[in-house]
Parts: sequence; structure tokens; C-alpha cells
Amino acid sequence: MNTRTPGLSRRALMGVLGVSGFAVLLSACGEDSKPAGAATESSSSSSAEGAGASSSASVSSSENPSPSSSTSPHYSGKLKAPEGEYRPADFYGPAQNVPKPKTEEGYTNASLEGMRKTVQAWTEWRNYGMQTGDYSEAKKFISKDFKDERDTYDLNTGLYKEGGWMIGGDLRKYEFHGEPINQGNGKYEWKFFVAWPYYVYVDSDGKTYKKIRNEDYENNWFMMTLHHDGNRWLIDNVHSLAIEKK
Repeated sequence: MNTRTPGLSRRALMGVLGVSGFAVLLSACGEDSKPAGAATESSSSSSAEGAGASSSASVSSSENPSPSSSTSPHYSGKLKAPEGEYRPADFYGPAQNVPKPKTEEGYTNASLEGMRKTVQAWTEWRNYGMQTGDYSEAKKFISKDFKDERDTYDLNTGLYKEGGWMIGGDLRKYEFHGEPINQGNGKYEWKFFVAWPYYVYVDSDGKTYKKIRNEDYENNWFMMTLHHDGNRWLIDNVHSLAIEKK
């Protein structure tokens, strides 16, 4: 699943969701913002793969029978943005000049405040990775055992390395509720909600894409598990509370 596939095929794009269900629920384009030639086929996902994958999430995909061989760069908004001007991704190209998050001082402290700062930094760096393909900072906040999350980062990074990109990485909002719960042995749990309308995987040709819509916000509740390793807070896992109800 993590193998890089040059010129992502439709099969490869449709397999993007298979790595982590969390990626499905955590990852400004209208249908009228697509470049000419990007026809749309529609289908609905029939089952959830992994934690948090909503069975009601709809998927749109398109594949040009003869992908363009052009290697010209893609620019969101159709043009290269002036230096320092942020432009979110769209069907014309990836996000430009994405601001780098600033992690608050004290995030490594073994305190609830340190935990809060760590979680905030992770959400911001994760969104940054979705817009740029660079998850190097986001990886610093997760444990080595959080394999699904690491696999998601690697897959998305591969998409960017092959010339593709993601749309909607700037639209996700995280809301943490209540206080973290001490589970003993240094482990904590924290409930949170993720608000997102959609996101899109776009192939390097700019015409092949897969759009995931959020159609059931009740499935957007998660529980995070994390611990302090003596040096910093690390996120061990995130699982869907919606799946627990089933």
C-alpha cells in the first residue's frame, strides 16, 4: 500500500483510503472549479475501512483515458502566487506558500498544558502535511507504534512526490472536549470532534481525482490516546467512537 506508483492510476487513487480510516475523516473546490475535461463519475462507498470511515461518505472520481503528458507545473488559482501569498489548493494545483505552524513553547512539559500544546501543534502540522506533502514535523508528535498514521503520511507524501496533490487540507477543524482522562500507567485519553466538509486526491495530470465528502457528522467523534515518554508527549492511537456504537 505504501509503494509509490508513478502517474497514479485510478486503481491507485481509489486505494488511497485503504491505509487508515482515520485518514478518511481527517484529511476550496466546488464542482464548478474543475478544469475543463475533468468529467465526473459518482459512486458511494459501501463499507467502512478502519476507524472512523463513514459508510455514508460519497466518492467522486474521474480518469481521463489519455492522461496528459505535459510536465508543466500546476498552480492553484491558475497562476503562481506572489511570494508569501497563501493560496489553498484547488483543481488547478496544490496549495501555495502554506504558512508553517508555530509550536508553542512548553509543549514538551509533562503537564496537561504541555499535552494541550502538543495536540494543538500536531493538528496544525498534520493539516500542513495534507497541503504540502511534508509530514516531517507531524511525525514528531506520534509514537513509533502508531503505524496507521505513519502509513497515511507516507502515502500522501508519495502522492505529492509523483506530482499529485490534495484539496481541503485547510478546511479541517479539531474540537477537543472536556479534560483528558488519566487511564493510569502514564496513559491519557482525550475525546475530540473533527469538522470537515470534503477533501480531494488529485493525480499529477490534474484530471484524475477522488473526492471524499463528509455526509454524517455523527461519525466524526474520536478518542485519542497519548503518553509522556519523559521527554515529550506522544500520540499512541486515535480510534473512532462511532464504530464503538455499532
